Amino acid sequence: MIKTAINIDKIKPYRAGMSIEDVKRKYNLVNLIKLASNENSFGPSPKVIEKLKKYSENAHIYPDGNCVSLKEKLSETLNIDTDNIIIGNGSNEIIELTYRTFLYKNEKVVSCFPTFSFYKISASTTNGKYTEIPLQNYKFNLDGIIECIDNMTKIVIICNPNNPTGTMVTKEEVENFIKAVPENVLIVIDEAYIEFANKDKAFKSVEFIKKYPNKNILILRTFSKLYGLASLRIGYGISNKKIISYLNRVRQPFNVNGFAQIAAFEALSDSYYADYILNEVKKGKIYLYKELKRLNIDYLESNANFIFFQTSQDNDIIFEEFLKRGVIIRSLKSFGYSKALRVTVGKMEENIKFIETLEKIINEKFKNG
Repeated sequence: MIKTAINIDKIKPYRAGMSIEDVKRKYNLVNLIKLASNENSFGPSPKVIEKLKKYSENAHIYPDGNCVSLKEKLSETLNIDTDNIIIGNGSNEIIELTYRTFLYKNEKVVSCFPTFSFYKISASTTNGKYTEIPLQNYKFNLDGIIECIDNMTKIVIICNPNNPTGTMVTKEEVENFIKAVPENVLIVIDEAYIEFANKDKAFKSVEFIKKYPNKNILILRTFSKLYGLASLRIGYGISNKKIISYLNRVRQPFNVNGFAQIAAFEALSDSYYADYILNEVKKGKIYLYKELKRLNIDYLESNANFIFFQTSQDNDIIFEEFLKRGVIIRSLKSFGYSKALRVTVGKMEENIKFIETLEKIINEKFKNG
C-alpha cells in the first residue's frame, strides 16, 4: 500500500453543502431552492453574461497568465499598485500558495474556531502546525490569538466578517491587532464577505498595507459572493510587493482561466448591479430578522449575505426536515455547533419560502418539544 505524504490520511475533507442535484435524487424532488453555500441567488451582472458569450470564441487560446487587465481594474478600484495584487483560482488558491511559500516545518498557523474550515484543511497538507482558539461572543478573539503567538508562529488568519457567524471585528480592533503582531508574522485577513458589512462597521483594511509598510499583511477577497462568479473560481490577494512577488513564484502559470478574468473585469465595471445586489440582500436580511424574531428563533445580526440562527433541536434533524421540503440550508454540526444552522439570504421569494418551511417544521414536528 502506498503511503501518503505528511498528514494526508488524517485530513477530514471539506464538507460543501449538498448540491441541488444531490437533493433532487435523494428525495425525488423537482422544485427546490439552495440557500446553503452563500452564493449570490441573483447571479452575475447581465453585462458579465454577455461578455462571456463573446469570449467563448477564444476558448482555445491560453488566458493572460498575469491577469494584467483585471489587475489594472482592481488597481483603479482599490487605489493601489498592480504589483500589490495577486489573482487566484478562488481565494482558496491564495491560501494554499501562502502556506507553501512561507510555512516551514513545525511553524504555526493560528486562527479561531469555528471559521472557514479550509484554513485548517490546507495547513494539514504542509509540515506546519495549525492552532485554533475559540471565538469570543461569536467573534474572532484577537487578544487570544496574540497570546497564542510564540517564536514558532508564522501566520495568523482572521476571517472578517467571519463564516459561519457573520460577526465582525472593528477597524480599531484590527489596527490594534496589527500593531501587536510581530513583524516576522504574516497577518492574513480574509474579507470574502466584506462588501456586505453593515455601514457602521465597514472599513477599508487595504489602507493598513500602506500605513504599516513594515508589517506583513495579506488581504483576501473573492468574486464568488457579491459578484456571483462562484462557478468560475476567481479571487485575489492584496499585500506589499515583496509578499506578492514571493506568491507569484509558486503559483501555476495560467492559474486563472480567461472566462473568469473577463467576468471579474466586467463585474467590477458594473457598479450599478453590485449596488442592486447589496440593496436586495439588505432588504432580505431585514425581512428574515423580523420573521425569525416572530418565530422566537435566536439569530445573529450578520455582516455577510447569510444568517446564523439556532433552534432548540439538533441541527442535523432540522436540516433534514428542510431537505424533505425542498430547501437546502447548512447544518453547522461540522463547525462545532449542535443546534445552529446557516441560511443564505436569497431572492425575496426564496427568503419567504425558507420562513414558511421553518414555520411548518416547528408546527408539525417540534411544537410540543
